[in-house]
Amino acid sequence: MGGSEFIEKVQRHLTDQQEDIQIQKFQKRAKPKLSSHYESHALNRDEAIDSAYSSGGYRIKKWGFIFYVHFTTIGKIIRRH
Repeated sequence: MGGSEFIEKVQRHLTDQQEDIQIQKFQKRAKPKLSSHYESHALNRDEAIDSAYSSGGYRIKKWGFIFYVHFTTIGKIIRRH
């Protein structure tokens, strides 16, 4: 494909770019809490689902799996709240 000089040049360029990338603090996401946290702090299942989804830690399909409901049900609950 390419000579060893070319490969070294590209690798140096990529390394330089990686060091220049700065992720702003507000873009870093905290580790999501466990589902048990949302279940224990909510008055009912729907409130727990809404809080869990609003946290941004997991996708709708994952919360459906956690709460034993279809992901479309999760979507309906979120739209109601």
